[in-house]
Amino acid sequence: MAIDSFNGLMQDVEFKRNNLTNSTIKKIRKLYKNIANDYMKRLGKVNKDSLEARYLEDSVKYLQEEYERLGKEFIKDLNKNIEIIIEETTSTQLSFFEKICDEYSVDLKPHFTQMFTKIHEDVLREVITGEMYKDKIKLSNRIWNDINKTKSDLEYILSEGLAKKKSVYNLAKDLEKYVNPKSAKGYDWSNIYPGTKKKIDFNAYRLASTYINHAYQYAAKKSCIKNPYVTKMKWMSSHDNRVCPLCAERDGKEYTPPELPMDHPLGRCTFIYVIPKSL
Repeated sequence: MAIDSFNGLMQDVEFKRNNLTNSTIKKIRKLYKNIANDYMKRLGKVNKDSLEARYLEDSVKYLQEEYERLGKEFIKDLNKNIEIIIEETTSTQLSFFEKICDEYSVDLKPHFTQMFTKIHEDVLREVITGEMYKDKIKLSNRIWNDINKTKSDLEYILSEGLAKKKSVYNLAKDLEKYVNPKSAKGYDWSNIYPGTKKKIDFNAYRLASTYINHAYQYAAKKSCIKNPYVTKMKWMSSHDNRVCPLCAERDGKEYTPPELPMDHPLGRCTFIYVIPKSL
């Protein structure tokens, strides 16, 4: 097997990572949209002239319970998808060594299987528990922090709206505006409800995209540390007007596997493998 084909194998993994990221973001957006649509349907059925403050309290409680359920489903799905991309990354590296063993009739497959199984387990643990990051915050805690922010915002909107003597119906419409991911919240919103989210699902899909990407990068990095053929990993920035100065500066730069930096949240950069050695 030609060494050059290794980059092709890993590009296939990257393609799977992109598909997994897109499908995860799509599902997250759908979950948030479903909650918003359900609330809008409920509000559309009531008589706005007969609404009482109790309706708002019940609505906030109902929405908080819905986001609590969303958080549990989000954690379950993201953990599963992180494990999938780590498995894809490490198993592809393993297949590279298995083909070398076949080509040279070397009986080392059990050794490589054990090595990459351990890499898979270690990377998965470090990603989920937060050991991968300096702040050591668990993935589940990051998700719950965001969910709790949403729940807190709902209570704040209710209390602020009542304090400003808004009508029950108008306040109910403000709650509707908050939970609707497509609703624009401009300057007036920030003045009335400062500090609340302007896009309710943004942090969730940013977390999903970033974690799947970092899990892929981290698994590739840890695998390449054990791969003597890969001496460097070359950073490849996206070449468009959205690339940030840091990523533009990194473009084409080669790092040893232990030194490879993580892409920033919602990053779109990638890397290729520098393999100067022959089999």
